[in-house]
Amino acid sequence: KKVDIQAQTDNTGIIAVGFDNVDATVATGTGIILNAGDIYSLEINNLNLIYIDSTEDGEGVRYTYFT
Repeated sequence: KKVDIQAQTDNTGIIAVGFDNVDATVATGTGIILNAGDIYSLEINNLNLIYIDSTEDGEGVRYTYFT
């Protein structure tokens, strides 16, 4: 199974994608950093394992899950 995660194209901050305790802090955070419009793909069998964090309130992602 696979998921494609895309940062919303109108985001002004940074999104971090990762697992538990992901942190979007630029210099010291954890996870994969996505700027507006960036896409990250990964193979995973449970979407509940993925977490996101943002440097700006109200910003987010869209995703497509392939089974």
